[in-house]
Amino acid sequence: MAHLPIGIDLGTSTSEIAVFQHEVPAAIEDPLSKSPIMPSQISVNHAGRVLVGEEARDFVNLPGHGVREVKRKMGTGETITLAGKAYRPEELSALILRKLAQNAGVFLGEPVTDIVLSVPANFPDAARQATLHAAELAGLHVVRLINEPTAAALAFGVHHIEVNEQLVVFDFGGGTLDVSVLEMLEGVLDVRSSFGDPQLGGKDFDEALINLLLQRFTKQHGKLPITDFARNALKTAAERAKITLSETDNVEVFLPGFALRDETPVDLSITVTREEFEKATAPLLERAREVLTRALAAGNIRPDAVDRVLLVGGTTYLPAVRRLVAEFFGQEPAAAVDPDLAVVLGAATLAAMEAGVISPEEGLILTDISPFGIGFETMHSETFELYYSPLIAPNTPIPFTREYAFSLIHTDQQRVIFHLYQSYLSEPTPMRVATARKMLTDTGIEAEITDIPPSTTGVPHPVRVDFSYDENGVVLVKGSIPGLKHEVDITYQQTVTRMTREELDAAQQQMATLYAAMEEDLLPEELPAGDQESNLRYWLPIIARAERLTDAHPEAKPALTDGITALRAALETGDDDEIEETGNALIDMIDELEEEAEE
Repeated sequence: MAHLPIGIDLGTSTSEIAVFQHEVPAAIEDPLSKSPIMPSQISVNHAGRVLVGEEARDFVNLPGHGVREVKRKMGTGETITLAGKAYRPEELSALILRKLAQNAGVFLGEPVTDIVLSVPANFPDAARQATLHAAELAGLHVVRLINEPTAAALAFGVHHIEVNEQLVVFDFGGGTLDVSVLEMLEGVLDVRSSFGDPQLGGKDFDEALINLLLQRFTKQHGKLPITDFARNALKTAAERAKITLSETDNVEVFLPGFALRDETPVDLSITVTREEFEKATAPLLERAREVLTRALAAGNIRPDAVDRVLLVGGTTYLPAVRRLVAEFFGQEPAAAVDPDLAVVLGAATLAAMEAGVISPEEGLILTDISPFGIGFETMHSETFELYYSPLIAPNTPIPFTREYAFSLIHTDQQRVIFHLYQSYLSEPTPMRVATARKMLTDTGIEAEITDIPPSTTGVPHPVRVDFSYDENGVVLVKGSIPGLKHEVDITYQQTVTRMTREELDAAQQQMATLYAAMEEDLLPEELPAGDQESNLRYWLPIIARAERLTDAHPEAKPALTDGITALRAALETGDDDEIEETGNALIDMIDELEEEAEE
């Protein structure tokens, strides 16, 4: 790594980048927001400019012009529509990585090239591959992937090398929950076990609050038509309300002109208590408790044997989550790491270790594990039943390499198929696939050997499988028939969950256009008159700004509400003169309030 060591935390809700400099890791601020925490959101404005992070906020609620929570779709092969075009999650994640790298480049005065990139510990293999592809599309070289809880523990451990204790990292972010059990002993940070839920995070708490608000609104006003823009605005309001409920017992959610009844705007004005919110999210908390139970069981650790619990991720700010953790372990969680920045600081620390900036004598020795198992289908030679045969069990220390011996079924068998699965099965012996099916996830990794000649010895040909699982959590497998020139790399086949080399090359060309749209100011000086779509694209973000100010300035709420309602009504009629008059009046109010706040 020729340049300064860089770490990136690519998150569901927010993303961060940090540099190891002057013997410490430090998060790099976004130039616009002056915060190191950048929203993981992308939008396209009315002039076609691609906006990422903080500057995307005003357009992200515009239907079809904004996307969030891309990380949850990594490795699924699903496409996401942005401004009328379909993109893979890898491509959109590349935009976020590119923006982070640009921020760091401005701060450092040199381009960012090599990075350590964090991923959820329980990210499946396909999602890890997608993350590596996203970095490639962003023009970045990933030196190492690091599991997020391990990174957080490293951020703590590098400053507490003398500590000898069992610790648990409870990493509850916007999209995923990971729990890892680690042991620190004489400068060695050893991951013992890990378990998680890649589809449980702060966004699920947002959705629970959104559903609660919609139920209350429908009960008050009946079932009214709600536009996509209003739903997106509700999502933003729910996110803010969730944060407020971490500090207060209740919050009012107010959205003027949320719906229409006979062309008359109907406001959403609902007060939600913390108790109501916690009742609505109780099933999510139970899922979190199950993850804790399984993570400790995998490491054969009792809750009372844990010396320290580190809270990581924005969802750990919720009082109910903190109570859950405190009750489970019988102790208050430690405040030894910044929940928002621990992962990225740990990633930057590992980057420094990889670059030799931190010598082994000065830093920790880090060991990690495979959070899930990998195995493949075999067939019993007598019963012809399919079995899941494990190649690596969950929570096995990595890197891991081993050779396995199998056999063909009969002497005249001409082909053999290798098909790999991911699982949390800890049994070291094969298990019937029919029994294990619900616990297996198809990795998409497969291959076959064909044109196998008959065996002349009267015994079926032996089959050898060379298996390795590297420090990045990437699987490498080779199958061969010893004595014959028949071998094959067992890799991803053509599948929607993984981009091919040809697709990556084509995406590189498309990304070049998007990067140009990120970096150039394409805003026109004025909008064409009478263009309703342009009017909406221009004025809706201004309405969003006004709505945000209603929370911060309750004394101005009535005037802002009237202004928002008037502008919405003008946009409905399409009268350019009325739109300009009401819009400019609203802008004047916004400017005045924002100037007062600055003073």
